[in-house]
Amino acid sequence: MTHTLLKLFFAGLFLISYVYSQDNQTTLNLSKSKILDAKTDELTLKLKSQYLSQDSKISKTNRFQARLEVALTKEILPTLNFDFETAFNLESGQSDTLYRNANEFEPDNNMVFRKGEFVWAPLDYKGLKAFAKAGALKLESDEGHDLLIGPNVFLGVSEHAEYSLGDFSARFAAYQTGPRNVNTSNRLDEVEEGDPRFFMESLTFVYGDDEEAENYVKYNYSQFAFSNLSNSVAGASYLFGNSINLQDEESGEFAYSYIGSTMGLSGNLRISSFGLGGRVEALTNDSAPENNEGSLYGAYISYYKGDSRYSFGVESFRTEADATVAYYANSIYRRTNVEGQKISIDYENKLSELELGFDWVRAKDINDSYLTDDSSEDIVVFFIRKSYEIL
Repeated sequence: MTHTLLKLFFAGLFLISYVYSQDNQTTLNLSKSKILDAKTDELTLKLKSQYLSQDSKISKTNRFQARLEVALTKEILPTLNFDFETAFNLESGQSDTLYRNANEFEPDNNMVFRKGEFVWAPLDYKGLKAFAKAGALKLESDEGHDLLIGPNVFLGVSEHAEYSLGDFSARFAAYQTGPRNVNTSNRLDEVEEGDPRFFMESLTFVYGDDEEAENYVKYNYSQFAFSNLSNSVAGASYLFGNSINLQDEESGEFAYSYIGSTMGLSGNLRISSFGLGGRVEALTNDSAPENNEGSLYGAYISYYKGDSRYSFGVESFRTEADATVAYYANSIYRRTNVEGQKISIDYENKLSELELGFDWVRAKDINDSYLTDDSSEDIVVFFIRKSYEIL
């Protein structure tokens, strides 16, 4: 019923955009949607250098990466854009793990597909905006679901609506996707057999400007559901904490379904040259009777000087074994059955479009098994990124 209503809603938006575009005198101007980028076409290149170290009793990695990121926005029609992102990686180093399918940081030379989506924005009228996306969707991680899924690319469609009044805005988004990780950012080498599905509906309220991230408060509530997950994905997820009915060392079936909700609350307050921020995230898988929750708490301080921003952040996270599907979970928060801390130090200059960052993560398994040990795992990441606008 929900999907039928969404189809009718966006079909109605299409009719509105067509009818009003025939009348140049109308007050509803759809000649160029403000939802789309101000520039007709954009081409951006980003050069990134990164060093990553992983150290635990069962996995050790030292990896150097040189990365070229290419982002293209192309106008097809006044209300239709195509957004594309890809990255080329050159990596060297060494990585060793006790379990072949768990070698998620192994150096590789490859092309990573990050986004390829059509964005149709038919309505932008008196604070009300509506748009839809189709293709390879980049699932953003800034809407209160960092623990649920990592920065994955899923094939599918999404529908969005937003209403703004002054500094307040309300946003709705619905995703209907099929996880496909071939040539995307997921390094775990498993094939999503069958017809896997991921659905999510999200409602977000924002006061202030969360894009500039200087003065804002944001609350997000989402409902999610995974379905038709393959045995090979279950086998890989077992190595990262999920409960499965193991058939052999390569595959199995998930012991539980993954249907639940996630909530995020974040904000930042800038006072003169300083900024204070924080966030809370809560995750629940309602289909698992136990070990089904996740939580994240973060505190941040920033210093602004001209076009530069210096920031320091401390986070504490805990994701129980069956809170989410480990295969698709965020690797920086060590997927599932883990608890730990993350420290970040970042520098950004908007004028020169330069970023430098340092992340340190220490994590420990919540429940020990023969696959794990009671020692902690350390991950250290250094990176520098420089952007260039070609068009």
